Amino acid sequence: MKTKRNVLIWAMVVVSIALFLSLPRGKAQNNGNGCVASSETNYACGSIATNGEIDPTYFCVNQGSSVPLPGLITPPSFNNGTKTVTTTRTDCSTTNETTAITYSAGPLQYDPAPPNGSTPGTYTSSCYIIGTPSDTHCDPTNVPCGSVTWNVVDTNELVNFEFSPSAFLEILNNSMNYIRPVVKAANCQAPTNLTFSSNIKVAL
Repeated sequence: MKTKRNVLIWAMVVVSIALFLSLPRGKAQNNGNGCVASSETNYACGSIATNGEIDPTYFCVNQGSSVPLPGLITPPSFNNGTKTVTTTRTDCSTTNETTAITYSAGPLQYDPAPPNGSTPGTYTSSCYIIGTPSDTHCDPTNVPCGSVTWNVVDTNELVNFEFSPSAFLEILNNSMNYIRPVVKAANCQAPTNLTFSSNIKVAL
């Protein structure tokens, strides 16, 4: 009888130990307070909301003249990003602190660079601005703003003259009233000072 009682006691002890070992230990190993104090930062960078717009988008430039540039009539806009700092305390409570990541627009940029006006030809550049974020964790972003074209024309092109056949006799009498300068379409504007040759040939 005593032996059975001893076996029963030992069985109860073994079960108690097994139950104790199976209990969850929690986070007592972390400073004895449940959680380790920590801080975690998460970023969500912003994006382009609307592109910019320039005007004018076309210029005709006489060779040797200064090259005009378009204006940014509609600045781009941005969707703000966020920076969230999550702080965990030793009692396992947490707090979140969120700040906005804003973007500032820089000056208008050109790719390729505008022409210098010295060489005739047609030149086109893509226009954009760089949006710079307030937090360096996010990268700057290029915002398209359209394109612009310059037509640099040769102002040394010859000027042709058309004559009115009915006024041929007056032309012979040195009348210039019926001489009409016709500027080639490539020039931006008619020249203000014309030099006439004394060797004028008229085809009848």
